Amino acid sequence: MKTYEFTLKYHIGDKSLSMDDIDDRLFEAGCGDALIGHNGNGQFSLDFCREANTAWRAVLSAMRCVEKALPEARITEAKPDYVGVSDVASILNVSRQYIQKLIANEVLNLPPVTIVGKSTVYRLAPMIEEFKRSMPSASLSPSVELEELSALNMKINIKRDKQQLKSF
Repeated sequence: MKTYEFTLKYHIGDKSLSMDDIDDRLFEAGCGDALIGHNGNGQFSLDFCREANTAWRAVLSAMRCVEKALPEARITEAKPDYVGVSDVASILNVSRQYIQKLIANEVLNLPPVTIVGKSTVYRLAPMIEEFKRSMPSASLSPSVELEELSALNMKINIKRDKQQLKSF
């Protein structure tokens, strides 16, 4: 079995539940392998370190545990997915300037998801694929687990976005 580290962020509509109530329900439903954080406005995140044969099984089992504990909770983000240049540099164990140079020189040719101020945001899975395509001889490769997680989490976030768009 492999160990997968990922984060699931949720919003819960039920404001009558205390943070302790939420924590207790999540623990009892099988989220004992997650560190839970709350923002106090009905949002919480779970940082999982879960063992499974595949990323899909790890994330799906975690999502099912949350659904069992808090059926009214709605996922707002699965991570890792959105990354900045610094995140990519950290993952590949290189400098931020090196990644910026690859992007500026169009060695890495990947459109950003968005630009917030001076920060550019990318999706991790396409960034990894583009890096492997552009620099096949580079020994800088993230773990297989991270590749699997980033691709899966991108799909989860896209599906969530599509569901939200249908409500308009």
